Amino acid sequence: MSSKQLTTGLDYSWAALREQVDGIDLSGVEDRGNGTQKHEGESEVLDNDAEQILVLVGTKRVEDEVRATYAVFMLDLKPILAQYHLDRLVKMGFLEEDTSRGPDPTYGITRKGRAYVVESGLV
Repeated sequence: MSSKQLTTGLDYSWAALREQVDGIDLSGVEDRGNGTQKHEGESEVLDNDAEQILVLVGTKRVEDEVRATYAVFMLDLKPILAQYHLDRLVKMGFLEEDTSRGPDPTYGITRKGRAYVVESGLV
């Protein structure tokens, strides 16, 4: 199986998984938090996986599309963990999400994300 076939299969599987997860009704489920929320007065500190994703997205050429499946494959992460970090990085303003190209969004780094990568000495 070629890497293009593998990526295409992963993109399809990822889109199907995302559709299922997005369809889960969580209204009425108490949010207990996961210990990673930013509390007032705290700096925006990222864990190692989130930093690796940020560097991965930030060092790709502008014309290259970065999807969740790429992060899963390149960083050997579980899909749910990669999507968690991507969603969090978007929410924090480090990444931007583009859903105009189909059900599996692409990601790009923002100015804030580039500043974090450079100021943290990640590149």
